[in-house]
Amino acid sequence: MLKDNLLPPAKQKWAHSTCSQELLHAALTDSTITAIEVDILMGYEIQKDETYPLLESNLSTEKVGRIPIMAHPPELESDLTMQDFLMKASNPKDSNKKILKHIKLDFKEMDAVEPTIAAIDKQGIRFDTNASIYLNADVLPGPAMRKELPKMKGDDFLSICLASCQKEFIFSLGWVTDPRSFEGYSIEDIHSMMQLIEKHKVESKSKGIVFAVNARVLVKNCEPCLKLLTAIKSSQLLVWTATGEPPISQRKIDKITHFFKEEGLDEQVGFDCNIAKSFIWGLLMDFAVNIAAIQFYLKKKLQ
Repeated sequence: MLKDNLLPPAKQKWAHSTCSQELLHAALTDSTITAIEVDILMGYEIQKDETYPLLESNLSTEKVGRIPIMAHPPELESDLTMQDFLMKASNPKDSNKKILKHIKLDFKEMDAVEPTIAAIDKQGIRFDTNASIYLNADVLPGPAMRKELPKMKGDDFLSICLASCQKEFIFSLGWVTDPRSFEGYSIEDIHSMMQLIEKHKVESKSKGIVFAVNARVLVKNCEPCLKLLTAIKSSQLLVWTATGEPPISQRKIDKITHFFKEEGLDEQVGFDCNIAKSFIWGLLMDFAVNIAAIQFYLKKKLQ
């Protein structure tokens, strides 16, 4: 059994959706960034004319077979492939090929999982408490999406990842949800996740488990997630806002922080959120999401 304290600190400064060469370079050279999140799916590489790489006219979108790329749906093209990302995120001068910062690989398509895990193994990339690899996927249906089957089925995702020779991946597991949900995470959601983890013995086969939860959904009911943090050793919450989701108010973030601090678990809770820059703007954004939620549920009811 692995030790209980192998997870990096929950408090990280994240570079979110780092899905281009430019964004990756900025994240790697920014000394304040400690962790890099990137989305992975099967798509097409955008080729650049290296003579004048910044000219848009020199981008080629010739499609020569689908490969794992760094892109967020619905995008299917990127100038950053999975292979390029792994090469640039690890130190070329280090014979052990240690990655430079924590990286979270957010898989959006099952076909991208196996070649990515194989590439990490083949390239001999190594990681420790100073630089870890998080394997992320939304593997169970959650609030507002309970009738939807996840694209990333939990059994398939974990089976592929755990077949790797690497035993020190961190698993970042979440639920398919929507920030417009009227309800928070339920105790049934928690039980389903715990059953999946127990079935695949993830605790003993990994460096630890981070549970990815949407901030707007979590704030509606923080209580169920206590069970995850207390029942599963070497676990954390990573509270996120989605790409394209409006900024969340600081008051909602403070409410989450206060809840877990009162329980003595605030050091196990990290944030990767787009937070509104002012109190008024936060109120307006929260109100806009509430209005969108009413429209969202009316539309689902009519379907």
